[in-house]
Amino acid sequence: MQAILRLHRLSHACHRHGLHRLSRVLDGLVRFVFGAALPGRARVGPGVFLHHSGLGLVINGAAEVGPGCEIGVHVVLGGNGRGPGAPRLGAGAVVLAGAKLLGPVEVGAGAVVAANAVVRDDVPPRTLVAGQPATIRRRDIDPARYRHQPGPDVSRAKQAGGRAVAVHGEASASGGIEPPLGAGRRARPVPPGPEGP
Repeated sequence: MQAILRLHRLSHACHRHGLHRLSRVLDGLVRFVFGAALPGRARVGPGVFLHHSGLGLVINGAAEVGPGCEIGVHVVLGGNGRGPGAPRLGAGAVVLAGAKLLGPVEVGAGAVVAANAVVRDDVPPRTLVAGQPATIRRRDIDPARYRHQPGPDVSRAKQAGGRAVAVHGEASASGGIEPPLGAGRRARPVPPGPEGP
């Protein structure tokens, strides 16, 4: 489990047991260390993954994040300024970088909110929404296609020569590690300028 989520769980437990000041201190620690607003009042289910440890994340205290959700950087799950209520994410929902979910919207299980989308209406399960304002772009999707993909297996890099070929290499179909585009190219010599080499 990510450190930010461990601190949130501790803050949430403090909030539930009436230790509100301690909960707020932990919320401040999360804000200072991770640059995220994840208050102990918010409900976050098990198995949630926050990209880059929740950098820039802002979650309203009344928001609910279901189990197995994935949330990108600079995402806002907030109010709309017109009344009470905050977003609720169903199990396995994916919210990509920069998306804003405003007001008492419900994102269905397995739904995907595209990067930088602004969601003000409910999102049905297993649909992809995008745009500002967000509209349905695809139905009956496989949310696994939009989930975070881990980098190449380090053990494969060791088999490919005892060291990683490139930091951001990709695993090829043959099982080896291929360097990223442009890696290994020779630099062209720079012609001498008017001042000389």
